[in-house]
Amino acid sequence: MASGCALVGVPGFDAIALAALERNNIGEGQLVCVIVDARKGEVYAALYRVVADGLEKLSEELVIALKHLASQITEDTTFVGDERAKDAAALVESRGHRVAVFEILKLDLRGVCVAALGGADFARGETDRAASIEPLYIRTPEATFKPTSKNPAGIGTEGVWSIERKNSFGNI
Repeated sequence: MASGCALVGVPGFDAIALAALERNNIGEGQLVCVIVDARKGEVYAALYRVVADGLEKLSEELVIALKHLASQITEDTTFVGDERAKDAAALVESRGHRVAVFEILKLDLRGVCVAALGGADFARGETDRAASIEPLYIRTPEATFKPTSKNPAGIGTEGVWSIERKNSFGNI
């Protein structure tokens, strides 16, 4: 921020999908599904299609039950992810579609792909303000602060500063 450098936010799933494409021989027209465990019987996923010059993103990142995701996939698919990718592949394959599975941990090109995606956005003049870049949490948080009294933090009760108050905290 101090230097005024341009910034570009790159979604992690986009980089993973591109790394899978670069590392493996995935043909044009093939469906690619990035999928990782979201716990609670759900997965995080995003769908892409291999096109002549790279990838076309078909869906935003989503959180969905594995069975629901698998039921929506009606064609041969390359799954990229953790153990849940294998589970999804088994469900899709059981309906007669060909599948391939690649593990995220074996994709050593992810950093290069983040740089490539960021560089492409930068070249098109698509930059972000530093204040606008933030993590994408697909699922809303469940842990929230629930006060037990009307003023649990003592907000507004600190009183006027005095030498006595300063000294009372001096031994802490």
